[in-house]
This record gives sequence, structure tokens and C-alpha cells, in this order.
Amino acid sequence: QLMAPIFFQNIASGGLISIWYIYMNYKFNTNASDVGLYLSVFAGMTAFTQGYLLKKLIPKIISEKSAVKYGYLVLSIQYVIIGISPSYGYLFISLLFIIGTVYDPTLKGLIVKESMVGELKMDSIGRQGNLQGTLNSLSTMGSAIGSIVLSQIFSWSISTTNNKLSKPWISFAVCFCITFLCSMYMIYLFNTKDFLTNNRTARLSTDAPSSRPLKEEDFLEATDALYNDYDNDNDNDNDYIGDDVMKNDVNAPLIGNDA
Repeated sequence: QLMAPIFFQNIASGGLISIWYIYMNYKFNTNASDVGLYLSVFAGMTAFTQGYLLKKLIPKIISEKSAVKYGYLVLSIQYVIIGISPSYGYLFISLLFIIGTVYDPTLKGLIVKESMVGELKMDSIGRQGNLQGTLNSLSTMGSAIGSIVLSQIFSWSISTTNNKLSKPWISFAVCFCITFLCSMYMIYLFNTKDFLTNNRTARLSTDAPSSRPLKEEDFLEATDALYNDYDNDNDNDNDYIGDDVMKNDVNAPLIGNDA
């Protein structure tokens, strides 16, 4: 259920990549330098958003679920702005909404957490590797399908001989619809399904001991129990762990606090 939006969103984003240069050249009569400039700024702001802002915003300011739900919504607005921009310069306004890209790493993080506390119990390294491979496969398949679909839609939208009837923005309208529906789907899913609630997340501490670092009291509790078990043995002469340890006997093994 959580993976579905990753597939459909990549249909939109992957499809736009295949027509981006043609779209800008057709609508704005841009050259390779113009396209490169926009894409460079886009890539830089995406790296800044996902590499720096992400850890500043989540979960200190907004929750992971909110970042996913509204990240899709913000991204859909970006598609609208690109589609209705009357000139090349207006495209840079769409970069203000690039913060919506936080949805992708956040959603994948939620999927990893859900897989560890959910019914799948994918808490081993091998299973997590399978999960990451599945996510990458979904992204690749979505991009491949999107490249075919969006290129055909764009070709149809500009096929008319009368430029006044040409509608190159239709491709972005399709992307807006896909992304907006993903947002609505995630809002519905998080409001109706029991994903990562406090009760379920609490299982991490009981089902997956490696989910939290061991503290000193954990070792003391274990060694005290071991000491009491051996010290209560009837044959004190054969005790490896007993009073000698507490007396710091150099011939006794180091156990507990002495260790």
C-alpha cells in the first residue's frame, strides 16, 4: 500500500524527463544552455532540500506522515506552474515548490520502518536489501512507462497544425493529476490505516533488540542474574562465578563490574 505512490509518481517524473528538452524548445524556443541552466539549479536545490532541509524539518517541525502527504501536494502545484508559465523566466518560480521532493526519502524511510514492525518482519540485512531492490525496481518501471506515455501525450498535444490550438501543457496536467491523486491517497491511507502508531512502533524495542543501543544497566542486570545463579549452586568449590569474583581474586575470571 505504501509502495504504490512511488510507482505512479515515477510515471509522472520519469515521463517529464523524456520530454523536458523538447517541451522547453517548443514552448519557449530555448537552447541547450537555457535547459542546462534550469536543470542545474533544479538539481542543486533538490540536493539542498533532501540533504540539508530534510533533517532540519523532519520530525522537528513536521511529522514524517505530514511530509509525505503534503509533499505530494506541493509537488503537484509545481507541475501546474511549469505548465502555465508564459515564458522561460517564470519557470524558476516553480523551484520555490521543490521542497515537496522531501516526500520521496521520507516515504521510503517509513516503508523501511513499517517493514520492521509490521507483519513482514523484514528486520534482517538480506530482507532489507530485497526491500530496497523492490523500491528501486518500482521507480525504474514507473519511469520507463512514464517515458512512453508522456511522450505520446505530448506528441498528440502539439500535433495540430494550428498553433493556437496547441496545448503542450497537457502533459503537465496529467502529471498534476497523478501527483495530486497520490497526495489524496496518502492522506486517506494514513487516516484509515494503522501505520507506525505508538503501539506498533513500541514493538521495535521488544521484537528487535538491535533497534536501541545497550546501556550499562542492561549488562549489570544480566551479570547480576548470572552471578546469583552460580552463587546459589550447592557445590561452591566448582563455582567459576562466585564470591572470589567479588573479592577481586586475580585467578577468577572477570565478570560483571570487574569486567
